[in-house]
Amino acid sequence: MKDNFVTYVIKNRDNTFETMPFNDVDNLVLSEFVYYNLDDIVAEDGSEISVREAFDKFKGESRQRTIMGRFLVHPVKLFGYMAASKRFRNCKLSHYVSISDGEHIQFAALKIRLNDTMNYIAFRGTDGTMHGWKEDFSIAYRVTLSQRLAVKYLEKVIDRGKCNIIGGHSKGGLLAVYSSVMCHDELKQDITAIYNNDGPGICENLLEESRYALIGNKTIKIVPKHTIIGLLFNNDTNIKVIKTSKRGFFQHYMDNWIISEGTLVEEKMSYFSKWRQCIIEAWLAEISLEERKIIVDNMFDCFTAGGIKNWTQFANQNLLGYFRSFVLFFVFLLKSRQYVIRLLKIALCYFWRNL
Repeated sequence: MKDNFVTYVIKNRDNTFETMPFNDVDNLVLSEFVYYNLDDIVAEDGSEISVREAFDKFKGESRQRTIMGRFLVHPVKLFGYMAASKRFRNCKLSHYVSISDGEHIQFAALKIRLNDTMNYIAFRGTDGTMHGWKEDFSIAYRVTLSQRLAVKYLEKVIDRGKCNIIGGHSKGGLLAVYSSVMCHDELKQDITAIYNNDGPGICENLLEESRYALIGNKTIKIVPKHTIIGLLFNNDTNIKVIKTSKRGFFQHYMDNWIISEGTLVEEKMSYFSKWRQCIIEAWLAEISLEERKIIVDNMFDCFTAGGIKNWTQFANQNLLGYFRSFVLFFVFLLKSRQYVIRLLKIALCYFWRNL
């Protein structure tokens, strides 16, 4: 088995942040950690609890505390390994917020004080709920409520005069970047780095370039070789392309990102990732914000009509359920056929020009 961020925690359990400085893999660990359900364990205010103390409460409860509906099994043991390591066990957790109203928003964030001078502020990516995924797609035509909440959250918890690292995975990466761009300008000097781990960028129609320029050189985007999500609305030039142990959509999950000797293994972006990016960018350039909204609404109306509320429910359907989902997807294609045809034309033209 190839090393990933879980084995990294095990192998570096005796290295504190004083003996081994914060690095890209620590960012992965903490971006993944925010996926844990810490309700009633970490307070929403500034009162702190250590990772070790939080784990003692976590393991003492029988209810499931990992975020459900993800495609991969969440590495439940990660929490225990962190609690047993010198590197993470004394890190202080505070300001835990988790909001999911079942219709319009899915948002979660956590402040992690690594030592007296350094914080990691983590934003959670999407859970398995359909409203969470719809909000993700909505970034193509509007600023979402999660993005606005991320700005308020960052302005509330950031420590002036200290090293503040902002990060997240998938949608969490977008929230990290967006909150850093849109927070009060005087706070930007207290942001040391911004990690976007295979998350989309800010929609070009909604991007304030003058504000982005103030933090652009602090942004680090990490994407897998065959990334799909990470190149959407890409605003970054500082991109690290890394090797994964899985292919297809599973490469999006960070526990499949390969680590060697404590660092991420880098490689070149695949041709197909660049190909997909060019096609999608060309397609979006032809579609207005209102048309993008229509496409997203049409797609998720089909899920709603089928009674699908999360990806776990979708995956566990019986044969009749899959047939119904197929019919509803066909309905979506009919309702959005002019946009689908336009996408196919762009893809064929691009393919023909690059033969």
